Amino acid sequence: MTMHVTIRQLRAFVAVVETGSFSEAAKAMSLSQAALSGLVAELENRVGVRLLDRNTRSVALSAVGQAFEPMARRVLATLEDALDSLADLKELRRGIVRVAAPETLSCTLMPELIATYNSNHPDIEVRFEDVPIEAVLTGLLQGNTDVGFGPAGVIADESVEIHPLWDDPL
Repeated sequence: MTMHVTIRQLRAFVAVVETGSFSEAAKAMSLSQAALSGLVAELENRVGVRLLDRNTRSVALSAVGQAFEPMARRVLATLEDALDSLADLKELRRGIVRVAAPETLSCTLMPELIATYNSNHPDIEVRFEDVPIEAVLTGLLQGNTDVGFGPAGVIADESVEIHPLWDDPL
């Protein structure tokens, strides 16, 4: 049985529980009292049971509402966690970055670069791969590598963004 419960309905329900009042919950959610009441009524219709006991002076959780309330809070918290996680990944505050470099750079430049990056970005895991020089471009083009290091002439491709780190006179 599919119940199309919305996030707004859950938020309205939790707001009423937290404030103990439809009018206060409506203010907290920047809704009219009628709109908030409608959201709670829709939720109760969708789940097929009364979640709140109402009278002219107070609002209280019904027996089913008492069981449902922690679950509704958990759903909302899980959603918030997922959205925070997406924001972190989008803003590159955490996640994984896959780096490839040829053997010649693997034991000279890369250890210090990776250590510095790790200290500046502790929540981003660097996965380093030591590859033949030609495989750096292949990894970038195939999406197996996020950042590649190597000589610009070997890495050159229109679809790859190049940022020179230094000029080598040789």
